[in-house]
Amino acid sequence: MKKKSTIGILALVLSACLLGACAKEAKDQIFIKDDMYIVLTEKFREDEVSGQTVSYRSNRSVVVLLRDEFSGLEGLDIEATDEAAYAELVIYNNGIESLVEEVDGLTTFSYQKKVKDKDYSYLAVTYKGAQAYYLIQFACETEEFEDLRPLFLKWAKTFKYT
Repeated sequence: MKKKSTIGILALVLSACLLGACAKEAKDQIFIKDDMYIVLTEKFREDEVSGQTVSYRSNRSVVVLLRDEFSGLEGLDIEATDEAAYAELVIYNNGIESLVEEVDGLTTFSYQKKVKDKDYSYLAVTYKGAQAYYLIQFACETEEFEDLRPLFLKWAKTFKYT
């Protein structure tokens, strides 16, 4: 009888340890590049994406940041006066089918794209600084997008620039 209860307690403790390990979330990590600052998790690593200021990659998602100087927009015969106008410009210039939305105080748009026979979903967020616009795109496989979207919004709220 004593042996059975010891095995039962041991199994219970082992289960709790395993569940605790599974439930453990990755720790926050600050990423700084030039004049930009964002908090993601320790699971991200800096990555190279052509034409972007910086990008970060984890096993499940990618975060791409672009600093778009106001001076680079001059002569394009466009007028991006705020985050929403800049988002509309990005949508138009890239042939994206999307609508600009305000979500939790953030100017966003979402879209899907097929890359190497896989469907990806993107959440883009725009910001207007004193010298530049900033575009952050969070991407993952479409099947995971709804689960990751709240995290993307959380991370977007940590973004700062100087």
